[in-house]
Amino acid sequence: LDILRGIALLGILLITMPKFALPERYLETILQDADSLNFKVAYFTNIVLEGKMRALFSMIFGAGVILFIRDKEKSGKPVAGLFYSRMFWLAMFGLFHAHVLLSGGDILYLYALCGMILFFFRNTRPNLLLAAVVAITLLEMAMNTYFYERSRSQRMTYLEVQKIEQQGKVLNEDQLKAKTVWLEKENGYFPSKEKINSDIEIMRSGYWTIAEKMRPSLILKETKRVPFLMVDPLALMFLGMALFQWGFFTGQLHKKVYVWTLIVCYGIGFPIALYSWSNQTTSPNPLDFMESNPINIGIYIYPIQRILIALGHVSLIILLIRAGVFKRIFNALGAVGKMAFSNYILQTIICTLIFFGYGLGYFARFEYYQLNFIVVAIWVLQMIVSSLWLKHFRFGPLEWAWRSLTYRRLQSMAIPPHLRSAAP
Repeated sequence: LDILRGIALLGILLITMPKFALPERYLETILQDADSLNFKVAYFTNIVLEGKMRALFSMIFGAGVILFIRDKEKSGKPVAGLFYSRMFWLAMFGLFHAHVLLSGGDILYLYALCGMILFFFRNTRPNLLLAAVVAITLLEMAMNTYFYERSRSQRMTYLEVQKIEQQGKVLNEDQLKAKTVWLEKENGYFPSKEKINSDIEIMRSGYWTIAEKMRPSLILKETKRVPFLMVDPLALMFLGMALFQWGFFTGQLHKKVYVWTLIVCYGIGFPIALYSWSNQTTSPNPLDFMESNPINIGIYIYPIQRILIALGHVSLIILLIRAGVFKRIFNALGAVGKMAFSNYILQTIICTLIFFGYGLGYFARFEYYQLNFIVVAIWVLQMIVSSLWLKHFRFGPLEWAWRSLTYRRLQSMAIPPHLRSAAP
């Protein structure tokens, strides 16, 4: 579990790095030049990792919920009180991460809310959990279909209004409203070059200017949009709970199970992911895509292919671990996973200090592909630091703080000198 968590955490950084370093909707400009190195890197990242690492991290979180509860039940400790204390403090850390450290992609707050729901399903049988996964995924597809069709309808109505304006006619009240509604949405989701340049200038400025820009959208995610944002991770966490109970994540199943899971999941997942990508890149401009596609097939493909490929990744990793290869690398990845909380926050601190104006101010100064060199450097740093840290301490610094707050007393952190040789 630690190794899988570590891989997921490092993989997520590869996906989230552009959110720290580049303006919104930058990917659309990349997709317009199929011969560029940026396009090729985006192609690999989208097919192999995008959504899959976050899916794996969510599944591992679901498994971790069961692991924590079972451990406390065996020790006879009050499970509910400790668990909800743990989730409360995770939510507090999430709010700090978002509003103080200015992470626009915080998941801690959302995961804490999901965890509070997962507790009620701690004893649910795996088959029922899988049924819940299917039901929630269908709900997510229905919601995304509704939002896409509504946006497309607003776009098509706006285009009709444009034609009326071009004919020199006066717009009525409904037509003016339709125009205003779409332009507000377009400015938010499909910003103009002027808005992008303005955003770049803001992100290269001081802390308070950046915070003033980011916090309204952060608050919106933490309040009004929470029910919609919880749907995706909840389904994946239920899946993780089921797979953990079956012993899938802990390598307890027969080798043939992992081999066939690898073959089937990759064999189905990658072709449909490739199809989805080719369908998307035929109209790299999202507005052109929306106008020419009454149905967005990606809504139905995405949740299927990401789960399949994520399970294929897990199977491959477990097979490699059981084969005894890359031991040092896997040990280092396990250390990263054991300190996932600390490493997650450290990634934000490093990235904001590199790209935001109150740090080095390199926002929008790198090509998309160049960001991968920074990502790899952070990977190496965290693998080395985590391995060295855990030779002397039981937990990462934030894991220690989280445990101390959960149990309402300071936890023992240092490993006694005579036991350090056995530490990872």
